[in-house]
This record gives sequence, C-alpha cells and structure tokens, in this order.
Amino acid sequence: MKGTIKRLCAVAAALCMAMSLMAVPAFAADGEEEKNNYIVVFYPGEHGTFAESYTTRLTETLGAENVKTTEAGGVAVMVESGTELGTVVPQMSDIQLSDDRYYVNNVASGLEGVTSITADGSGVAQYSLLQQGQEGSYVVRYLDQETGEEVAPALRGVANLNSQLTLYPVAVTEYNAVGGAQTVTITAGENEIIFYYTPVIHTNNVTEYLPGGTVIEYDDVAVPGGGAVVVGPDEGGEEIDEGETPLTPGTDEGEDIDEGETPLAPGTDEGDEGEDIDENETPQSAGEGMNVGAVVGGVAGVAVIAGLIAWLVTRKKKSGGTQE
Repeated sequence: MKGTIKRLCAVAAALCMAMSLMAVPAFAADGEEEKNNYIVVFYPGEHGTFAESYTTRLTETLGAENVKTTEAGGVAVMVESGTELGTVVPQMSDIQLSDDRYYVNNVASGLEGVTSITADGSGVAQYSLLQQGQEGSYVVRYLDQETGEEVAPALRGVANLNSQLTLYPVAVTEYNAVGGAQTVTITAGENEIIFYYTPVIHTNNVTEYLPGGTVIEYDDVAVPGGGAVVVGPDEGGEEIDEGETPLTPGTDEGEDIDEGETPLAPGTDEGDEGEDIDENETPQSAGEGMNVGAVVGGVAGVAVIAGLIAWLVTRKKKSGGTQE
C-alpha cells in the first residue's frame, strides 16, 4: 500500500512539473533575450509630403517589415529600445513642399527632447510662411568632435529672421551623435548650427604567444576610416638612428668582431673554454646532460627490487605461520 502511494505521488509531481513548463511563454528562440520594440510615427504635416528616398532609406536600415506607411501619408517605424532618434527622424531634405511659400521649421514636433527611443511616440512636421525680405540664412554642419572633420554633407537653408528653427542630428555610419535636437533663433547674417559626433569604437582583444613562452595581450582598437590603435602595456623601446642596426635583447653596446672571426652566441664569454667534443660526437644541447633512458631504467629497477623484497617478506611470514 505504501509503495502504491509513493508511485502515485511521483506521477503527480511529474505532471505538475510538466504543467508548469507548458505555462511559460516562448519569449525568444535560441536563448536570446527578448528586446523591447517601440513604434514611432512621423507625419509630413500640412504643406508637404515625404520623399520616396526617405522611406527607401528607412527600409534599407530597418528592413521592410519594420517600416509602414499610414493613410495620412505618415511613416511608422518599429525600432528596438535605445535606437538613436537620428537613425529614423526625417531631415529637411526628406520633405517635398507642396507650397514653396512655406519652409519647414521643425521636422518632428513633439520629439524635441528625445535622443534615443525608449517609448512609443510621434512627430509632426511644422511650417512657417516665408516673409520676403526678412530671411536669414543658416548652415548645419556635422563634425567629428575630436578632429573637427566633416562626417556628413552640410545642410543649407533660409528661415524668417528672429524665428526659431529646430534641427536634428542625421544618422552617420560608424558615428554616434553627441546630444539631440537643437533649437536656434535665426539672426541676420549666416547662422551656423553644429552637431558633433564621436566614432564607434570596435575593440578586439588580441593575445600573442612569442618564442620563449612570452605572452602579450593588448586591445586592437579599430576606428572609422580603417585606422587602428593598439592599446596595451608601454614597453618603452629604444631609438635607432637611420642606418643603424638595433641591438639584440640583453646586449648593450655589442662586441668588436675581427675580420674572419665568428661572433660568440648570446650568453657566452671569451674566457669560457666550453667542452671538448671528440670527432663524430654530437654536442649536447641545453638540458641533454641527463640520459632520460637511464633514468627510466633506474626507476624501473628500483620498483622491481622493491617488489621482490615485499614478496620475500610475505612469503617468510606465511612460512613462519606454518611452522607454528
């Protein structure tokens, strides 16, 4: 009876385990963590439409399955959490004006404070009526923060004097924008707006094994443009004049070698007599002074002798027991 109860309890426990596994949803295949996706919709506003090149660029970047158009002419994108807004936000040049009396003063009103996407949202293009004779010009530059070099073509346009203009950083391959949108007030003369970028750093840890058992580890850091920077321990080194042969490790000023004389190998002195080698005898290399075969034979001989001694002692004890 007790055995039957135990078997029934085991079956019940197995069924409970199976049911609990069935209740867990399949979040992601192959052990990958599921990432949060968000939807952002951009609308071209009242006086323009999105250029086909804008949706084409989004499709190439995100994939066709993540880019949809709306009935109102908007473009909806689905992106992973943390995606930079500049990757998907339209630019001034992405909007085709239906009335050239207007200009765009904000391509995505409602998203000014967003740098990276962490929630659903939407942005609508805003326009201003251009006032003839009251325009101010502007130029937007996209520069490497460290070098000051241009990482994307500059954007030029006009806007009403004393009006506000909101601009967003563009997406640049292998670079990250520093900061988000900028809102400026247009003044007389040319107004300059600068967005700075930092390069995406790709780090590859490298381990090298050198002769003699030396191991060197360093980070091979690749930057845009094909350059590379090796980051690791600074071993110093020596300065070599042009035309001079560097010394081998462990030597100082070297030695003077007479014509026809063979230089000594590293680690030997002139006073060392070395060893006498008979004709047809091969000199021993470092570590060959001990005959390995002799050592193994000696160990085996000791083992045999020890075994014989143990056998004799055992036999003697048995013989002594018989005599009693």
